[in-house]
Amino acid sequence: MTIRFFDAAQVEALLDYPGCIEAMRKALTQCLRQIRALSASLAPSELAGLSFADTLGTAICLHELRTATPVACDFGDLPASAPNALKACAYQFVSQGLTRASQQSAGGAVHVRATGRENLEIELCYEVERSKRLPRLAEEFEHEHLRRHIEALGGKLLVRAEAERLLRITARFGAGSPEDTRAAAVPVA
Repeated sequence: MTIRFFDAAQVEALLDYPGCIEAMRKALTQCLRQIRALSASLAPSELAGLSFADTLGTAICLHELRTATPVACDFGDLPASAPNALKACAYQFVSQGLTRASQQSAGGAVHVRATGRENLEIELCYEVERSKRLPRLAEEFEHEHLRRHIEALGGKLLVRAEAERLLRITARFGAGSPEDTRAAAVPVA
């Protein structure tokens, strides 16, 4: 990032251009919105008073505020309460997943789905740009420290490439099923 300072004469010259003030106002408004969204992020201690669905909803809402990108949500039957460690992990999973989606997506919809009381599953799904190599994106996400955090809580992280451009990232907690093995993750080309 480059910061450039202008002297008074340069600022006065810029102000003579039509629409300059409005463009500056829009840019400053956007910057202020982003700063407010960042400062509104949750601290782990603040998760204690939230339900599991509210924890996921907060991560989604903050992402939407930061990026002005809508996220489709589908929350099934979720536990009313959960340990703070699980809520913090789920919050981090959704937040990091949405950040990746905004960097890699083809501009299409990002969908977050969460279901299960005993066998909890949180899934992010989005299309990636044609220029991105799907297996490599899957591998990059798998090597994040988030996998260790999920596994420390008895969960599994699955990253799958589907169709030509669809990336599906899933965190599963609870009793496992045979397809929850590491071999189910996308093979790296």
